Amino acid sequence: MTFAVLYGAAFTLYWTTPVFGVVQRIFMATTTAALQLSGTAVSYQMHLHDNQSNPITNRLIHITAVAPGVRRDFHIEGLYGTNLAVFLALVLASPGLTWRARAASLAAGSGVIVVINTLVMLGTIWTFQARYAELQPLLPRGPVLLLARLAYQLSPTGGLYMLPVFLWGFVLLSSLVSPGPVRAAAVRRNDA
Repeated sequence: MTFAVLYGAAFTLYWTTPVFGVVQRIFMATTTAALQLSGTAVSYQMHLHDNQSNPITNRLIHITAVAPGVRRDFHIEGLYGTNLAVFLALVLASPGLTWRARAASLAAGSGVIVVINTLVMLGTIWTFQARYAELQPLLPRGPVLLLARLAYQLSPTGGLYMLPVFLWGFVLLSSLVSPGPVRAAAVRRNDA
């Protein structure tokens, strides 16, 4: 019951307050940095804009890909980060943890979520880029492209977005079987 209430509150706050825009801008910034580090010859500009046709996902991420003599524009739905609400509610609803353990778990899990969503955005952008013949030769090569494409392929199923939730479940289960780092931190804090 606690999880349902916390999830409802987190989800509502996420979609109805400026938190949504802040989270999307964080993912756009990490994706832009990853694109620059990838060594691609294409430069990208991203910005959020309103999507009047869909009141649920009311923001789109507009992406412009620019290469010598080429400019391509496309949009992607701003759904990145919705797994933050689920993860936040799970961590806060988990019984027996100190606030320090919760904060550490939220920081670590949020970091994993940022990496996952950045990879999905990279995969989405590079998939769109591959649709244009003049941009295909400019796609980066190597493991980052492979990881991003894998992330993009796994994202429609929801499995990749739920990875932090599954990891949190394993942390909690492992702490019941043997004292793990989260449980050990909670026990040490309570003993002090």
